[in-house]
Amino acid sequence: MNVMVDIETLGQSHTAVILSIGAVIFDQKGSVQDEFYRNITIPHQYKDKFTTDQSTIDWWKQQDKKIIKSLGIDKQPLDKVLDDFIAFFPKESDTRFWSRGCFDAPILTHAFKALNKYTPWHWANEMDLRTLTNFFNIDKPKNKSAHNALADCHAQLEHLKILLKLLGVE
Repeated sequence: MNVMVDIETLGQSHTAVILSIGAVIFDQKGSVQDEFYRNITIPHQYKDKFTTDQSTIDWWKQQDKKIIKSLGIDKQPLDKVLDDFIAFFPKESDTRFWSRGCFDAPILTHAFKALNKYTPWHWANEMDLRTLTNFFNIDKPKNKSAHNALADCHAQLEHLKILLKLLGVE
């Protein structure tokens, strides 16, 4: 099984405050089996030594107000969201954790460790969509809902399907 993950944050370091987590479970053909999306309350994270970057905060101020407003809907504490994510994540030990680059996995790993929780994937199963994209020199498809973690996951999965087709995996 595979899980495509995307997060939105208030920083760029591995200790960044997480605003939202999106994920989709998909099979080898790219068919979505389940999806996950949660917005996260910010104050809870600060006491757990999470950080922000002013440049990222300034960047968010320039983004579409609709996306920023959506991050405030049904916010939940990080510890609850991580528990929900653990319950969502497939239990197979070989489940692949996909993301676009080396951003999401280290930040989520830090969050799990900071809250003394089990990281549900094995580090050796972290897969990087950005590397495949660069290897095949293919532009990522446009995402009309960029910076919504769940919409980004679906867009990234569509991108992966294009790459799988090039590799003859259909």
